[in-house]
Amino acid sequence: DLPRATAWHERKLDFADTPLSDAIAEANRYSRDQVVLDAPRLQNARISGVFEAGRNDLFVEGLQALVDLHVDRTDDGRFLLTDAPPASR
Repeated sequence: DLPRATAWHERKLDFADTPLSDAIAEANRYSRDQVVLDAPRLQNARISGVFEAGRNDLFVEGLQALVDLHVDRTDDGRFLLTDAPPASR
């Protein structure tokens, strides 16, 4: 898929049925603010969408719209993704 393969030229990350862990690894390549997945329930989750490279804050915001997860910002600037509390599921 040529548009997906060249999306990075436009500073876009284009995912189609991509494993969440792979999408996070790709997003982390373009940002100092790293995303860490600590949610065993989501290990096999797959996502689709277009995100702005280098803006992991927006990437995480988009993930929250796609999958049920909880986000904490650590003291060192990382985004820690964990399973959402049972009440929000």
